[in-house]
Amino acid sequence: MTDIIKLLIIEDDLIDQMAIDREFKNVQVPFEYTLVSSLAEATEVMEVETFNIILSDYNLGDGTGMELLEKQMDTPIILVTGMGETEIAVEAMKMGASDFVTKEKDGSHLKILPIAIERALKQKKAEQDLQSYQHNLEDLVKRRTEKLEKEIQARKETEWALEKAKTHLKEANSLLYSMTDTIPDLLWARDLDGKYIFTNKALRETMLGEVEPSAPMGKSFRYYIDKQQAEQPDNPDWFTFGLDSDGTDMETIKSNKACFFVATGSIRGNAFTFDVFKAPLRAEDGDLIGTVGSARDMTLQHEIENALEESEQRYRGLYEFSPSPLVLHDKATILAVNQAAAKFFHADAPDALVTIPLTDLVQAEYLSTIEQSIELWERGEFDQKPLLLKMKTLDGDIRDVETITNPVTYQKKEHWLTGVRDITESNRLIEVTESSLREKEALLEEINHRTKNNMQVMISMLNLQSQRLVEPGMKQIFEDTKARIYSMALVHDLLYKSQDLSAINLKLYIQDLTASLINTYRSKNHYVILDLDLIDYLISIDHAVPLGLVINEIISNSLKYAFPEKENGKIKISLKVENDILTLILADDGVGFDESQDSESRSSIGRLIINELIAYQIGGEISLDTTQGTCYTITIDQKDTIQK
Repeated sequence: MTDIIKLLIIEDDLIDQMAIDREFKNVQVPFEYTLVSSLAEATEVMEVETFNIILSDYNLGDGTGMELLEKQMDTPIILVTGMGETEIAVEAMKMGASDFVTKEKDGSHLKILPIAIERALKQKKAEQDLQSYQHNLEDLVKRRTEKLEKEIQARKETEWALEKAKTHLKEANSLLYSMTDTIPDLLWARDLDGKYIFTNKALRETMLGEVEPSAPMGKSFRYYIDKQQAEQPDNPDWFTFGLDSDGTDMETIKSNKACFFVATGSIRGNAFTFDVFKAPLRAEDGDLIGTVGSARDMTLQHEIENALEESEQRYRGLYEFSPSPLVLHDKATILAVNQAAAKFFHADAPDALVTIPLTDLVQAEYLSTIEQSIELWERGEFDQKPLLLKMKTLDGDIRDVETITNPVTYQKKEHWLTGVRDITESNRLIEVTESSLREKEALLEEINHRTKNNMQVMISMLNLQSQRLVEPGMKQIFEDTKARIYSMALVHDLLYKSQDLSAINLKLYIQDLTASLINTYRSKNHYVILDLDLIDYLISIDHAVPLGLVINEIISNSLKYAFPEKENGKIKISLKVENDILTLILADDGVGFDESQDSESRSSIGRLIINELIAYQIGGEISLDTTQGTCYTITIDQKDTIQK
């Protein structure tokens, strides 16, 4: 039948008591434990009851777990320390603690407690067995000596006694190795010259590459370092562990007490970290005969601790120092916020917002939006589109915000992290800008409308005046002036009808302008065919007016002079863009004219208008070809003048 392990637990935190109680109920080891909450209670209990092992929290209401160690009790003590209390744990081990366990926030250390207890009990049993062996050996030697002194003359009895002593010694050594070879920690003893006088199986297999217990005897650790390095002479990092082993032995001897070291290095090319304990080894008479040591492989634990610390520091820094307000929450309650969020919600500190319901920070009319989003979150249907809300600060200030929410894992549970962007000021500026823009658009519409009407009035006045003229030349001047005014009025008419008050569609403008000119000169040119090859392009008002005057002059001249005696003819206009250059071609297949002559029929004023407007107002180029009729080619850098 398995003996019941009696355990005394000293823990003053009620939550930790409950957690330990719950964990130990699930452990398949026959623990019988007593739970107390102070050193005083522990002292009273230990006066009337004996325990196999003590598990104590470091920080207690009436003292610390160190006080138990100071009493130098025979009972093994495991000390439970908090995160970041490594120095305390080291000191505790130096003072004789069997082990220490670091508390984890997620409670994972509770899983380790049964293992630590079992390991401490095994270690205690090994120590007791070793002590028993030492006592037995001392007693045996003493009895043998007494017997040898009494039977000095009896050679046979002496030889028999010696042989018997050797047999007992061998059995004792066998027992010692049997006990220590089951321990995963590395155990050893060395004499004052650094030569091994004892090694356990873990040390031989891990460090020395030996199988038999007798193999390391009389050899130093330096011998094994050289042996291992000789296996890979070209690889200096093959075996670097324990290069300072002799130095730490001397340090331990000089201190005359147990010492703790963290040893790192490579063993056959693999990096390791060990927690090492060394103590002076003394003979029965108290003479120093060497050192004894143990080492525990902490490689994985150190890697995990370093990775966790690095990860926590990295993400905590990103979270805490983010300039954007960040809110960690479940579906109803705030769990944590960063400094930027505390400032945004006018809180004195981030903790002031913890446990506040989300609905307390959202305007009532937006609560349904939040509820719908929460339903999507719970179904795992995350819409990454920002939510536009109105949120309240703690002092009642209403702010326009844009939020984006993403799922995160916090304390092993699925929660949500919401980023908040204050758009109150940008919304106000947008509203002011839109209001100003609406006013300006209305004003521009009114200006374009009035400008068009004023030009129509001018055209009407010219019509009335031209009816009183008799001379054909003067009437023609009036007709040309009306056409020029109409070309400008048409720009404002298109602007008035357009949503864009700064530009007009050049294709529509040319279509309307040429249709008007055909209608104006219908009596003279009713056989002319108009061929338009145009693309949709927007042109600014600054260039639409001068370009319209140019088109008016060229098409008017074609309609008036290119087809005398009512000949059939064609006028072709094309508009295209290639390599950011807009090309406008206006051509007729009429009789043409001599460009070198200042023909009265081809108005010199019209020619001047065409050249001046293209060259100076629009900044384009114009060329004339009269080999087959009349063809004007206008090129303009559309990056500065034309918008698609």
